[in-house]
Amino acid sequence: AVWRWHFYAGVLVMPFLMLLTLTGGLYLFKDEIDHAVYRSMIEVPASAQQADPDQWLDAAAHAGEGRAANVLFPDRADQAVRVQVNRPDGAQRTVFVDPHTAAVTGVTAYGGVTETIKKLHSLTLFGGPIGTALNILVEIVAGWAVILCATGLYLWWPRRRTGAVLRPRETDAGRRPFWRDVHALTGFYVGGVILFLAVTGMPWSAVWGDRFMGVMRDTGLGRPPAPAAASPWSHA
Repeated sequence: AVWRWHFYAGVLVMPFLMLLTLTGGLYLFKDEIDHAVYRSMIEVPASAQQADPDQWLDAAAHAGEGRAANVLFPDRADQAVRVQVNRPDGAQRTVFVDPHTAAVTGVTAYGGVTETIKKLHSLTLFGGPIGTALNILVEIVAGWAVILCATGLYLWWPRRRTGAVLRPRETDAGRRPFWRDVHALTGFYVGGVILFLAVTGMPWSAVWGDRFMGVMRDTGLGRPPAPAAASPWSHA
């Protein structure tokens, strides 16, 4: 019975796990990907002068055809400011603005390529009811990943056996016991990582995540409120 649960969990989890691993790994290099794709929009001539921030917002609002809602300041003086613009139709745009001249250097869909990768990671790319359903599916997959690790650990556990615990048995590599041991030991060594990623990803899911964030807010462990004097549209 345990073997069947392990098999079904693997069939359900592995396709999504491969997608989540690929997109999650790519998202780790968010800044590098953005710079490679939007180099011409990000890089600007360095200067000691700086335009008035209101000029940034006006230029971004005009180019994005909406209202400036958020500003992301660059790390260096030779990089553009990124302004999030909310359009009347509900769409969002990221507008790159030269902080020294207030000239617009480019406009992309909000978040650009890495935002698409992020939405693929959470399966919310399609938005609406479909995106919500897929996000819940990811949550179900995360739960089954826990079952996969638990049943795999149970099947690997040596019990009365003395061999094939931490390395494959010394046998012909073409025989079934050898590959079974390789599978079991690979799962044992990476199972902790899979379990960690599944559990830590749950707070960002649709159902379990909402409950988790509610507890965090009720206990005062969530994000602290912004200072009253802080601008509602900017952050560093």
